[in-house]
Amino acid sequence: MTLNDILVVDGGIDTDASELDYYLAVQRAINNGLWSMPGRTGRALSDAMREGRCMLGQSAARDAYGRAVPARDEVEEGTVGSYGLVAQTMGDDWAAQMAAATRSH
Repeated sequence: MTLNDILVVDGGIDTDASELDYYLAVQRAINNGLWSMPGRTGRALSDAMREGRCMLGQSAARDAYGRAVPARDEVEEGTVGSYGLVAQTMGDDWAAQMAAATRSH
């Protein structure tokens, strides 16, 4: 996770990021537990999952309001935040890339 990732997710910079690059940055933000950031960033993470473009992280987290955010293996397959919904919506290759998005970038 880099500062650039945060800026891309937050829309704070003009970027030429491809759709995939944008959602990889969002997935890294999810993996790093950026749920605690209120406003635009938190909404971007939630929207990406509701749209089936990103999945929950491998570890549970807390959002900006202290509510629990489950890990991806704690939700039913095919529901919001699951690998299955991303694969169904965006395809297996996309889902595999999201699942492999590392915490360290």
